[in-house]
Amino acid sequence: WGEPLFEVVLVSASYLFTNAVCHLRDLWDALDEAYRNSSSRDLHSLLALQNDVLMFFNDVLDCEIPRLTEIVEEKLLRFGVFPMLLRSLALHSPNGASNWPRSSELVCSQEPLSPPVALYLLLDLLQTLRSGSHNLQKFIVRSILKDQVPEEVLTLAGPAAGAG
Repeated sequence: WGEPLFEVVLVSASYLFTNAVCHLRDLWDALDEAYRNSSSRDLHSLLALQNDVLMFFNDVLDCEIPRLTEIVEEKLLRFGVFPMLLRSLALHSPNGASNWPRSSELVCSQEPLSPPVALYLLLDLLQTLRSGSHNLQKFIVRSILKDQVPEEVLTLAGPAAGAG
């Protein structure tokens, strides 16, 4: 996997996965709105779409190509899990808001999700992404169990030099 052509593939994959996570975030926002509006029909449709995107990521992780796995995990954490799911949960916990970075530090301009939606989506993500995503699970669990957000999480979830 060290050939020059593979490096080109990795750059393109980085852009693709960033866009896929941004699409996932838009779905999460729509899911939250459907939840707040008690629209079960929209919820079911959006959950199916969200699951399709997660299955795409799981299929990539199933390939067990370490550099692609790293890119998928980094994009999911940086642009999805930390700024949307975990931040939404932390902001609604008794002491989480004081220990969680401001949204501007987490590349997220979107409003936090409601806690039940954020928790469901986090559990669904962890359950669906069961292939080769041990680092993803490790970072998520460490962030949830610590009183403060771990430094490596802040580094990972902080603003990227470039979205690609």
